Amino acid sequence: MAQMILYQSKTGYRYNSDSLFLYDFALRFANFKGGALLDVGCGCGILGLLLARDFRDFAFSLTSIDISPLNTTITAKNAKLNAIKAQIICADFISWASEFCGQKFSLIISNPPFYNFGFESANSHRNLARENKNMDLNDFIKSCSRLLLPKGKLVFCYDVRFLDMIISALNANKLKLNKMRLIYPKEQKSAKTALFLCAKSSRSPCEIIAPLYANLNEILSDEAKEIYKKASLKSIDVD
Repeated sequence: MAQMILYQSKTGYRYNSDSLFLYDFALRFANFKGGALLDVGCGCGILGLLLARDFRDFAFSLTSIDISPLNTTITAKNAKLNAIKAQIICADFISWASEFCGQKFSLIISNPPFYNFGFESANSHRNLARENKNMDLNDFIKSCSRLLLPKGKLVFCYDVRFLDMIISALNANKLKLNKMRLIYPKEQKSAKTALFLCAKSSRSPCEIIAPLYANLNEILSDEAKEIYKKASLKSIDVD
């Protein structure tokens, strides 16, 4: 894949391995063959732009949305830099989804805020992007369901400790969990996060994909290395 150059905030929220693992998961399992793609809480634009780069053989449109003006400004810069056409929206996703009367989407991808720290960081940009109080889980899933086409797919990452709430919210909004993959920070450690692929009005059974270990024997796992290589990113700090 051609290398992608991404500007991102030097001191605020920065993408991490979760975004790269989610990108790989969507690329491998979403079976996207074209249509409208929505990146929710886009940050610097990493997920939507990476998929757009790798989906160039299909007819598709990309929409990226984030509540932060800084993030949407950086995403616009990154889209232009990498010659990718995208509609970029600065808005609260939940409010936007409730009022939006435009197109439906074939694929929605998101690394939404899911941390519950119980304290405020001095960095408001990080707080906005990371803490789950800034995007309620049930509202997020309900809004995604509203915007998906029949058989459309939602791919997202979340704290695995909320699995019961995730399943309940999906069922309440006619989304079926089709695939799930647990991410382990290292061997002998509990899974912290999971990757989810859900489909609108699907009847397919759920498949639990083999786990992904970020590190093995205190070093980056071979699979993680391959995902980083496939993403082929070069980051430049801005503020």
